[in-house]
Formats: sequence, structure tokens, C-alpha cells
Amino acid sequence: MVKESRRETSSSISDTKLAKRFAEVRRDGFSISESNDVLGVVDVCAPILDRQERAMAAIVIPCLKRHGITERYADVAAALLAACRDISAELG
Repeated sequence: MVKESRRETSSSISDTKLAKRFAEVRRDGFSISESNDVLGVVDVCAPILDRQERAMAAIVIPCLKRHGITERYADVAAALLAACRDISAELG
């Protein structure tokens, strides 16, 4: 999946950095990061897992940065994580 994704993107993230990011997502259950593609966007994403805790899919919520608005990425991540856990449970 990683090899296929690399062909579709212009990102040049190293294998070491990618492994570190994957480890963070495994630890936290989600990721909040600046978009690799669009300026002014923060991506909040979480995996949908199978019974063996392997990622089957992921949901990404792009959040626009706005002047004078306090970003609530942690709140978005918490709601997304709950939804992904529900989906994972339904898929079995």
C-alpha cells in the first residue's frame, strides 16, 4: 500500500520518517498534521482497523485554518476516533 501511495503523491518522506509517523498513529490512534498537498489545511485522520488491529482504510478530515478561530483539532480527532472505532467494530 505504501509503494502504491508513493507513486500517487509527490511526497518524498523517508522510510525512517514514515515508520516514525506510523508508530505515532499506532500509539495515539490518530494523526493531526499539516496537509502535504494544500497550504492552510490541517489533516485529522484515523484508521479503520480489522480484528488483528491492521488498518483496512482511513478517514481524513481536512480542517481549514481560519483567522480569529481557535482550532479544535483534538475535538475533531476524538470524534473521528470514536467513529472509526464504531466502524471497525461493525466490520468485525
